[in-house]
Amino acid sequence: TLTDEERVVYDEILSCVLNHEPKVSVSTLDKDLLDRCYEAVNADYGGLFWFDGYVYTIYRLGDETTGLEFAPKYTMDYEERLAMQRSIDASVEELLNGVSISDSDYEKAKYVFDTLVDNVDYDLDAPENQNIISTFVYRRTVCQGYACAVQYLLNQLGVESFIVTGVASGENHAWNMVLLDGDYYCLDATWGNSLVSAAEDVRGKFRNYAYLNVTKEELSKTHRSSSPFVLPETESMEDNYYIKEGLYFSEWDPDAMGELISTAWFSGPQPITIKLSTAELFHQAIDYFITGEHIGDYCPGLTSYTYLKDTSHNILTVVFS
Repeated sequence: TLTDEERVVYDEILSCVLNHEPKVSVSTLDKDLLDRCYEAVNADYGGLFWFDGYVYTIYRLGDETTGLEFAPKYTMDYEERLAMQRSIDASVEELLNGVSISDSDYEKAKYVFDTLVDNVDYDLDAPENQNIISTFVYRRTVCQGYACAVQYLLNQLGVESFIVTGVASGENHAWNMVLLDGDYYCLDATWGNSLVSAAEDVRGKFRNYAYLNVTKEELSKTHRSSSPFVLPETESMEDNYYIKEGLYFSEWDPDAMGELISTAWFSGPQPITIKLSTAELFHQAIDYFITGEHIGDYCPGLTSYTYLKDTSHNILTVVFS
């Protein structure tokens, strides 16, 4: 999405940071353009854990600007960076042990989403929580650490993705856009953690799939981007979790829904979520399974469970005790 001039500056910034150089004279005199390119580099590369921000120097001859210099603010020296990279590599190798480069794009995205939700806790007090050190070394992070880790892991698996920054529910936030089978989707691993995203009390952490491979329109119900570059369109729903897993209903079919709930009950039990295409169908499902207690028809012996209503996305979640 960058102009030809911006692409040159982007490459100069990236080369400087990758080579751990103290500074570089960039091919622009526009500090706003420099900042856009810096933001674009950070969006594309979640693994740049050894620097945080930059300073710029403007050179002038009289009233004329003659040069602009970019200097990364490194948080560690080169040897410390190499040692930390080895720790990260070991953690990444462990986390990616259950996925193959030959898996489909959807399988890779879901695996990364599941793995981060299951293995990394949300913690505002986590050290290094604005980069992948917190995610991979400490296994505790915040939204920026999750988003950087998603980009980093998917890159290891050959899937293009980048980091989006903005606001969600009134707070600064970061998430990802991913390119799966030729189409872009939004993915938010932070809100994939039910302890972060659930509006109601939940019993323990589970995966909230409302934020796995959705459109910008769907995500805009809770998220708003402030990224300084144009985001790609998201027109496909083919790799959306609910459609891909057969958990999406555009018609009233209580037996099919009940069979899914029953399978989850007998398989662990484990949480089950279903997504309805309209608010009318969503409330019909609530009335039938929860208020009308027909969930017991499909789960013999069920005595206690929690249900969560995501009215923004028409998603019903059942968590068994």
